[in-house]
Amino acid sequence: KTHLVCAAAGAAATAAVATCCCCCCCCCCCCCCCCCQVIMCLPGEFTTMAGRRLRNAVHATLSRMLGADTKVVLSTICNTYSSYVTTSQEYQIQRYEAASTLYGPHTLDAYIQTAVGLAQAMVDGKPVQSVAVPDEFEGQLLSFLPPATLDTAPMGKAFGDVVRQPNAFYEAGHTVEVVFQSATPRNNLRRHQTFLEVQVYNSSA
Repeated sequence: KTHLVCAAAGAAATAAVATCCCCCCCCCCCCCCCCCQVIMCLPGEFTTMAGRRLRNAVHATLSRMLGADTKVVLSTICNTYSSYVTTSQEYQIQRYEAASTLYGPHTLDAYIQTAVGLAQAMVDGKPVQSVAVPDEFEGQLLSFLPPATLDTAPMGKAFGDVVRQPNAFYEAGHTVEVVFQSATPRNNLRRHQTFLEVQVYNSSA
């Protein structure tokens, strides 16, 4: 079985207290050997030791229900990005990862507290309600890259036009290739949107 636990978005820490905003706790189960695998979805980059401490804390919580052979896997940079996460000891040295830990030396403690709370809620079968609000930095972003000087579609074409359509039918193992008229992504980063959608055609709709 594979269980999915999601903790998304902004951690905020004071000198002695840290809190982390989590969004949901959900399970996605599938058949997989005889042991359980738990995937922790996190929005930051963890150092090896920080990840190990978080993984061990979640394992200690879940193993009482799922068994000692439960495997906890960290899947980072999910939903958003909160920069690096180090241990408090690593933070004191202030190397690259520690200097990029934005919420202070207790950031990892906040993640562990939140992740263990989500794991315990999953064990107890209780819903999770987030009361924290993530910080909003989008209006404060700075870019020092020069703009694209010229970006136009060929005559008779528009951005997004399909140059080569996919085939009407594919078999398992075939590669689907589609060519379309694209633009320079830097002209529109399409935040909260996407550059490409793959949709399923429903002939009955």
